[in-house]
Amino acid sequence: MNTMNDTNKTENTNSNKDSASNPVLAFCLNLGATLRYFWQSYVIRVAATSWKRCLAACFLALLLGAMLALPGLAFILVLTTLLVKCIVPQAVKAVEVIEQDGRE
Repeated sequence: MNTMNDTNKTENTNSNKDSASNPVLAFCLNLGATLRYFWQSYVIRVAATSWKRCLAACFLALLLGAMLALPGLAFILVLTTLLVKCIVPQAVKAVEVIEQDGRE
């Protein structure tokens, strides 16, 4: 059991040294963590939004994408939003349970 803890400490120390000595690796790790945080926040927001508000936002996003000459980007954003809204309705229940329990 002691060797397992020593091994984990050694691996953690090595990974900290690698990321500290390599700024590109540290940047990529930070970027990945940031993207993951934004994706999770986006999914929770979309799942908590009503269908009426979600469709209105999608329509406005398509209009804005057409005005800015970025219809492909707007279409991908709308498609992603609708897929998340259809696939992840359980996220709202999970968030409500977490808020009621006081856990994070």
